Amino acid sequence: MKAKVTRLKVKMVGESVPTNFGGAAGRDIENKLRQQGIPISNLPGPDIPLLNLEVKSRDIDATSAQTVGSMTPADIVATPYRKSVIYEKLQQQYRVKTKDQVIVSAGVYDFSSPYIQEKIEQSYEAARQKIIAGDAHDYVSGGKYGFFERTVDGSRSYQFRFTDGAMNKLESMSNSTFDKFFTFE
Repeated sequence: MKAKVTRLKVKMVGESVPTNFGGAAGRDIENKLRQQGIPISNLPGPDIPLLNLEVKSRDIDATSAQTVGSMTPADIVATPYRKSVIYEKLQQQYRVKTKDQVIVSAGVYDFSSPYIQEKIEQSYEAARQKIIAGDAHDYVSGGKYGFFERTVDGSRSYQFRFTDGAMNKLESMSNSTFDKFFTFE
């Protein structure tokens, strides 16, 4: 069993970040974490492999879909959800939220609950089956909790994404105490 991280002992709230255009805010947040001794990786998988923790940033006024990670069509076809980099990135996340280029909150969200994972897996696998069947559209729906999308013209890779509403629901579920009192079987 892997350790569950409940928080990082770093100072983030109140710090300024650049615009979120082109991922600048996210890269700056990762650099701030590095400066405070958190070992960030640029390899596939979670950004903080030592803690099995993915780092994500989000402006609270943003409404666009949120990206988890990217995969080529060949990798999607060959990789079921529980063996994918998407699965690894969706266990625990350090989610940093900004407003007007200032960090307003930062916390760990545990998405490893079987209840949450089942919802994400169903959407991933539904979209994956469409790609296996030959769907090569720029947008491949998997359902309420995830879809694959090419976000750059001419890109071969797909990003696995969530609508803003779906991610808000996942965050809410991760903070629920339901599965702390009951066992899923």
